[in-house]
Amino acid sequence: MIRLILLAICLLLLWLAARDVFAQQTPRCLPRAEMLAYLAEVFDERPVARAVENRGGLIELLESRDGRTWSIIVSGPALSCIASAGEGWTRLNPEPDGPDI
Repeated sequence: MIRLILLAICLLLLWLAARDVFAQQTPRCLPRAEMLAYLAEVFDERPVARAVENRGGLIELLESRDGRTWSIIVSGPALSCIASAGEGWTRLNPEPDGPDI
């Protein structure tokens, strides 16, 4: 029983260490120009869409040139923060201008 508890503690410590290393490698928030430069350099991502949310924040979707990775950042007056990121971005075909009648 003690071995099982020690194993669980070791696994938890390894998970926490790995999580902290990843968090240190990818900045969560930076000034907007620095964030865009970082995502361009590390992931080859460029903004492809943007919108202003109703609270005034600028939301931007970035995707890599090869479509493998994407990021969504939210920018305020001082910082841009990564809201979400992932792999395997797929663009959908736009809908026609109106319903077929």
